[in-house]
Amino acid sequence: MNNSEIILERARLANEKLRLQQEMREKAAASPLNVQILEQLKSQLEKRVDELEASNLELESKLSSCHQEGKFSDQELTSGGEEGYPPSPRRSLCTPPPSPNRRLSSPHISPGQATKLFSSLSSTKYLSLVRDNPSPDLGIDSDHGRVSNSETSDNPDKSNLFKLVEENEQLQRMLHKTRQALENTIKQLAAANRRKCQIERDICKQLHKTQHIIRKARVNIQSSENGAERGEDAENIDPLGS
Repeated sequence: MNNSEIILERARLANEKLRLQQEMREKAAASPLNVQILEQLKSQLEKRVDELEASNLELESKLSSCHQEGKFSDQELTSGGEEGYPPSPRRSLCTPPPSPNRRLSSPHISPGQATKLFSSLSSTKYLSLVRDNPSPDLGIDSDHGRVSNSETSDNPDKSNLFKLVEENEQLQRMLHKTRQALENTIKQLAAANRRKCQIERDICKQLHKTQHIIRKARVNIQSSENGAERGEDAENIDPLGS
């Protein structure tokens, strides 16, 4: 390898080193930006999850307050009514028995199953009250007339309860989707970090390889220069010997 080839190889290696350094700087500048975007998206999704959980808790508190209001109204009707009046069926239409109420708030039963259970138990309780309290006539003070009036007055409370249950179901679906999106974002963030580490390792390998080639070229240049100096010294010594 003559001097011109060594100089060209050295220039090529220097350009390759500059290119690799520039690429490393660009990758290092782009990676924090991608990580920052993913971090912002993650924080937004976590905030959305917190909001949905708060809304879910608020709906559950409204459901429990509706149950409590139905219980208090039943107590007032049974304590303040005339003697001989049967218990009002309002409890069966607005407030389920204690055991179904506990099942409704249980995490092992979905809101849809709780709604079906509440409807079936309410219908069973209503029919049992009507069957246990028959009336000989259909006058103004008859049991059937009072049951119909109570049923009419309880329909808004029952519809509100079903509406709250549906909103709770919708919020739970949204919460599930948001959690899935958050998990996907976390996976993407982890994958981006792994790619960043792999790129950094590849760049370090290229830099080490380039440095090794440069050191080898430098040794070759120095050896060629030393050989040229020894040749000149030999030429200077030969005329004197002759």
